Amino acid sequence: MSEKGITPGIADLYRLSEQIESDRELAVADLRQRDHAIGQACAATDSAGRLLFWLGQVSAPQAAGSRGWLNEAGAAMLMRVVALVTGFLAMLGFMLASERGLVNVFYFLLLFVLLQLLFSLLSAGVMVRSLRGNPPTVFPLNPARLVASRALPDARYLRESSSVVRLMMLRYGQEFGASFTLGAMAGFFCLLAFTDFSFVWGSTFGLGDDAVQAATQLLASPWSGWLPEAGLTPEIVAATRYHPSQLDLATVSDEHRRGWWPFLLMCMAVYALLPRLLLWLASRLAYRREVRRAFATFPGSEAVLSRMRAPVVRTQALEAEEDTLQRTPVEIDEGVMLLNWAG
Repeated sequence: MSEKGITPGIADLYRLSEQIESDRELAVADLRQRDHAIGQACAATDSAGRLLFWLGQVSAPQAAGSRGWLNEAGAAMLMRVVALVTGFLAMLGFMLASERGLVNVFYFLLLFVLLQLLFSLLSAGVMVRSLRGNPPTVFPLNPARLVASRALPDARYLRESSSVVRLMMLRYGQEFGASFTLGAMAGFFCLLAFTDFSFVWGSTFGLGDDAVQAATQLLASPWSGWLPEAGLTPEIVAATRYHPSQLDLATVSDEHRRGWWPFLLMCMAVYALLPRLLLWLASRLAYRREVRRAFATFPGSEAVLSRMRAPVVRTQALEAEEDTLQRTPVEIDEGVMLLNWAG
């Protein structure tokens, strides 16, 4: 733990709090001597690394995230699997529940693309507020709360680590969201491989072919240059317009009825999966930075670092001093006071 760049964990923050609190009972001279010796042996140059080395010398390591039978890693893996299966089943339920195998692409985009993009934007706002030191309240049903509770060594709440806990939950939340989207994409592939679906569009609003074509071109702009096969032609848009009174789709070719699926798949990949992955990477980096900052600025940490850097000064006479004032008589004039200082 003496190497530069090692990031402490949530459990280390709790250990640091406990050790600083227990050091209040020791004498200052003993603390200076102990921490100076530790500082001499520490090779780390950053504050977090030096504090981690100091903590490893004065405090016995504890098992991080060992509350109950389910630890942090186990809870995270469990929620990833749950999110993956949930996404798979959600796609199966949506597609198989479509009447006559007709999938309305507007509903598809709303549930599996736009809603996921909205969650990503909300997560980005939470991350910005957490980095600014004003973390918002976490939704009680957030599945990341389970993982966060497993990461804490006990039920205590440290005010100094509130933003760290929020960023940790945000990081896991992006993993679960990405797992949900991957499961939905896997279900989409499986259904297209074994079941015949027709992708149509229709709305109670007066949307024309030109408006839908312009909207789909705008959505496909990120990949239209290098993957034109995942775009929509005006013929596909015009042929797949649907109204409930239209009962016969025999005139619509199979190519047109299934022509939407590459576009829908790319929408899920670009607008649902990619933002989750980018936010996961950003939250991971922000979590590492924030936990190091919280560790180095924890109340009492600066005093520890000062004692590790400050030298210990001891005074000792080289040879015994002679008290000349006691052996040599001194004549004192009248009216003069003599102060025999220190012996």
